[in-house]
Amino acid sequence: MVETSEHVEIMIRIVPQGNDAFGLEISGPSGEAGVQVARDEFLPPVLQQQLRQIGQRRSPVEDATQLGRTLYAHLFPPPLEANLERARAIAGPDLLRLYVHCELPEVAAVPWELLYDPRRRLFLALDPATGLVRQTKVAEPVAEREAGTALRILALHVAPADAPTLELDAARQALEEALAGFVEAGQVSIDFVPPPVTAEALQERLAGEPYDVLYFAGHSTDRALLLEDEQRRGRSLPVEQLREMLQGQPPYLLVLSADDTGAPDGSRRSPRRAGGQALPSLAAALVQAGVPLVVGMQAKIRERAAAVFDVALLGGLADGLPVDRAVTHARRQLHLRAGDRLDWVAPVLYTAGASLAPLLAAPAWTTGQRPELAGLAVSNVGGLASVDRYDLSSRRMNVQQTVEVLGSQAATRDEAGEAPPGSLPGEDADLDFSFETPGSPRPVAGTPPGGGRRGIDEPPRVAGPPFRLAGPSGDTAVTPAAPLAGGEQLDRLRAAIVNGRQTPRQKIEALALVEQLGFALADGDTAAARQLLRTLRSAAPLQDELLATLSQQLDSNPGGS
Repeated sequence: MVETSEHVEIMIRIVPQGNDAFGLEISGPSGEAGVQVARDEFLPPVLQQQLRQIGQRRSPVEDATQLGRTLYAHLFPPPLEANLERARAIAGPDLLRLYVHCELPEVAAVPWELLYDPRRRLFLALDPATGLVRQTKVAEPVAEREAGTALRILALHVAPADAPTLELDAARQALEEALAGFVEAGQVSIDFVPPPVTAEALQERLAGEPYDVLYFAGHSTDRALLLEDEQRRGRSLPVEQLREMLQGQPPYLLVLSADDTGAPDGSRRSPRRAGGQALPSLAAALVQAGVPLVVGMQAKIRERAAAVFDVALLGGLADGLPVDRAVTHARRQLHLRAGDRLDWVAPVLYTAGASLAPLLAAPAWTTGQRPELAGLAVSNVGGLASVDRYDLSSRRMNVQQTVEVLGSQAATRDEAGEAPPGSLPGEDADLDFSFETPGSPRPVAGTPPGGGRRGIDEPPRVAGPPFRLAGPSGDTAVTPAAPLAGGEQLDRLRAAIVNGRQTPRQKIEALALVEQLGFALADGDTAAARQLLRTLRSAAPLQDELLATLSQQLDSNPGGS
């Protein structure tokens, strides 16, 4: 596997071994390991039935977490989990990329993006320090690609007159607003194919100058995209025809924002067979045809949620994020405002081994020069305001990097009793917490004047008392966001966690959750705030009184103060 100064890669393979067993194999910088498991034990019918419902219904966070734990235990039995933890220790603060390789459609249909790590108490697909990628085979090796000085995007928003209505005008407006600064700076160009979006019009565009990203938003059916004819009636573009169109100069990344484009057979609920064999997903088929990277949806996703994901994904790419981190960044934005829906599980990233490096060279401006893009991305999709803070992602990443540097050593000390839950922060030399002396109120880092869910005229928010986190990943001053509700209680909660009797690892994880809660409260996102409060009850069990107070404030003043 490839190891660089920026990321460490490991491969997890799920291969058939006869009709009744699977072989689970892991390889990476920490060596190789493998086990054989019975097919019915690895994917029992009851589990498959539960997984088919992902994205189709509301799911309490406890149910999703339990499903994720089960998947994690099935994919990482003890020999493979030990190998994974050693790889994490090797990666340290660098990105750990997990490639899941499974050719069998029944295994590819499993939503591996729901994997939940019980040691670190997080979903892998939402972890900025972990990239989760689907790997598929391809006949020809994928050529390496260097980041360009401009990102060319071809966008297709397709809403045939005889298909279910889509609010694509609002989605297009949100995307244009999010990328406007990059377009003005000459770093991004985005071309929309005007209606009717016919196969002929698409072919003509693809025959011209090459595009880096081809983005489709609309409907799909039976392993085909739904385009239009000249009368704007729906017309299917089968995967075989699309493959032929892309043979000449395919885009490096294809984004299919349509239901079931990332699921085998086009639908896990109604498998379609050809010659007795299930077909790969539309996304996987296009990767096998030579498209280096494809993002698809492995389940149904609400229209507004899909639009929020698309804006965040393309905005992350325009901001110079690696492709897998841009996907994670977009998933996290969905997660923060998903409530008890699992929309964030739907997106899947497929590759056959292509580089996931940024498609665009790092922007020339700094956060201070372009705060509305580097600090805060705001869109309004169908009346649903969508806010994503890049500084929240980077702060969470710093916290996560510290956790990773401590790695398995901290977990071993916990299990061996060398760092018991009752130890104070000063008793562990690896990490130190301290509060800075509060000065005059400061604006939240990375937040532009007027940024927020309530419109551009809102005054800047003020940060709460900062604290300093010092550890193996560096000495970092963290300025918490001051929410519109519960500010005093959040400050007390941070102080109680820092001074409480938990291990440093537990404190880091709890403080990261508090930061997410602060932003959710600041944005008036009550669904995300309630979900985070429930999670904090497990992460900070000694702070029930403070958490109960926050919960009461949220119930009595859900919109903020």
